[in-house]
Amino acid sequence: MTISPRNLSLAGATLLGGLILALMGAYQTRLHYQVAAQNQFEILSQQLRTEVGKRLVQPVYGLRGLSSLYQASESVQRLEFRSFVEYRDINNEFPGVIGFGFIERVMRKDLDSFLAKERADNAPEFTIKTAGGTDDLYVIKYIDPLQPNIEAWGYDVGSNNSRRASVERAIRTGEATLTEQITLVQDKNKRPGFLYLLPVYQKNSAPLTPEERFENLIGLVYCPIIIDQVFEKLVAKTGNFLDIEVFEGRIRTREHLLYDADNIMVAASISRGVHTYGNRLFHKNVTIEIGGQEWTLIITSTDKFTAQIDSLAPLSVAVGGLVISFLLAGLVYNLGTSRSRAESLARDITEDLRTSEIESKRLAMVASRTNNAVIITDDQSRIEWVNEGFARITG
Repeated sequence: MTISPRNLSLAGATLLGGLILALMGAYQTRLHYQVAAQNQFEILSQQLRTEVGKRLVQPVYGLRGLSSLYQASESVQRLEFRSFVEYRDINNEFPGVIGFGFIERVMRKDLDSFLAKERADNAPEFTIKTAGGTDDLYVIKYIDPLQPNIEAWGYDVGSNNSRRASVERAIRTGEATLTEQITLVQDKNKRPGFLYLLPVYQKNSAPLTPEERFENLIGLVYCPIIIDQVFEKLVAKTGNFLDIEVFEGRIRTREHLLYDADNIMVAASISRGVHTYGNRLFHKNVTIEIGGQEWTLIITSTDKFTAQIDSLAPLSVAVGGLVISFLLAGLVYNLGTSRSRAESLARDITEDLRTSEIESKRLAMVASRTNNAVIITDDQSRIEWVNEGFARITG
């Protein structure tokens, strides 16, 4: 049988249309999963940002509690301070905080009397660790728990210019203040650390100007913080779908890096002048202000996040559409072929009938005109028809 060009055209059109629909379906499916993944990333990023803010503000609650102790007491003694700190569950309440302490401003001319007074207050081994020759010192008078912080006890925070600047900024503003990144003297691992400072003023005083605040200053409650411990198990709260890198300020270099959850720094990845973020699927930059310092959070999706996205769905839609397209094209072609066969058969039958009719007419004409006797009987030999020749011979 000859292949019909019309049938081929119809089948080809069906196949082409199916392929186009399959590709459109695959594209829409891919777009749907991308949007869903983007939304999931945004939600997890916001949760992570909120958790960062929560962990960084928690130490301030502890400092304000200590500040209220000074407002409620005529004179806070060493054992009273220690009891207050020991009452708090530092490790669980304040992640990253390794102690709470009190810094007192001491004039250099009063050092001997200050030292004698402190040793008499249940601290005979107390010493002052200072350098330089400034008129005033900012001495760590109390720090508890003492043993893990023994190296910081008696240290003059004001002997370091950067730390002095933070202390004096806290006093002038009356606000909780974070130092720049420092190495804590008590941290043998030399990890990035900070001091969180909150000034304490005389009871019933309401100093409004920087000068009044210095005049009414009792000292500063403070806490040393190790940043790795602040953010420990932070990304686990996102199911490890996200990574976070924290930078001091806005500069993304290893020198300014405070924390990297997976120890693979991608924030500085640059290709042809463009940040690639290690080719991770999603990224987000967040700037936060904490204790007067500006930090940058770089949040990126992890391989685990990418793996949980159903990347096979668009392919499944495309393959399924392709299979259906071929089946439909085959069905259209078969239907067209069947119709052609039916039409051809009808034509053959019609032609056969027409030929048979002509032959019948010819035979009838011969039978009616012959002089010989011609009869037609049925299957039971009963005569149904005779010609004139039969009638003439038989009468």
